[in-house]
Amino acid sequence: LVPWVVLGGLRDYVRPIDQGSAVAGVAQRIALFLVPPLLAVYYVILYAYVARIFLTQEIPKNLVSPLVLAAGGLAALGLLLFDPRPAARGVGRWLRIAPALFLPLAPLGAWALLLRTGQYGLTEFRLIRLIAIVVLALLGVAATIQLVRRRPFTLHAAPLALAVAALLFAVGPWSVLALSKASQRDRLLDALAALDIPADDAGWQSAAPDSAPRIVDAGVYDQIRGSARYLATHHGADALPPVLERYARNYDSRWRDYAADLRLQPDRDIVTGSVIRFAAMPMTEAFPVRAGTAWRIGWSPGPEGPYDAPSDAATSVRIVPLDSVRLVMHADGRR
Repeated sequence: LVPWVVLGGLRDYVRPIDQGSAVAGVAQRIALFLVPPLLAVYYVILYAYVARIFLTQEIPKNLVSPLVLAAGGLAALGLLLFDPRPAARGVGRWLRIAPALFLPLAPLGAWALLLRTGQYGLTEFRLIRLIAIVVLALLGVAATIQLVRRRPFTLHAAPLALAVAALLFAVGPWSVLALSKASQRDRLLDALAALDIPADDAGWQSAAPDSAPRIVDAGVYDQIRGSARYLATHHGADALPPVLERYARNYDSRWRDYAADLRLQPDRDIVTGSVIRFAAMPMTEAFPVRAGTAWRIGWSPGPEGPYDAPSDAATSVRIVPLDSVRLVMHADGRR
């Protein structure tokens, strides 16, 4: 309805507030019945979730930072729409405390992001979310000071601060792209160094093509695979060190398992990393699944062979689920 309200009564809508406007009144009533109740319910739910985290000692998941950002965005939207004054009553009075309510949530959102950054390094989206939370937290501190001093909120500070942060982190060596690229490349080089793999040797192989893969720690394996895939996907093959750059030139470089290309194999299943290794088995045989999703995979041992699993139980099969509808299967050197 908002486009019709604006286009149908634009002259009335842009009149000064003290002159009154039927269109402005309708729009304000719609906002009045939507934004403050939504903000109140959202904060109640979010604070209940925070209490649950502390009571159960649960580590925050990826969902926490978007929830915190949404809370800050809703609070900013409510203040921009209503501009509650220090002497406001009713809804306006409660809206003025929204910045103070956001302040305890900001550290939680930043903590959840820093946990993921420590585990998987920086990415563009993690860094953008972290910057947004920091900016909203600073705005919340300034607004809380104005609340205590009973001063009107400086509303133009919010879009100005977000615009400055967006411009600052869009260019230069401190840009979001540059920082995330440096973080993932450092993680990749550290993982390669931990396995004594020369990053600058384009022709290095950990094992001969006809020998068994080298068994390495699953965490290091996942770090090599994840950082290399991120760099190749977001920054191109040139972002990879020479030892891995050659593998990113193929058509499926976005989905490659770069650790496996180095003839490495994890010492245990990486369930969260979506790489599962198992031997072929008869279709009637059962196997345990600790977590995740199990797929029944048909495999043809030859161009003219039946579409069934091979009878040789020693045949190595590696499944790489990419998302809910696509997966890549490696079997006997074929994909």
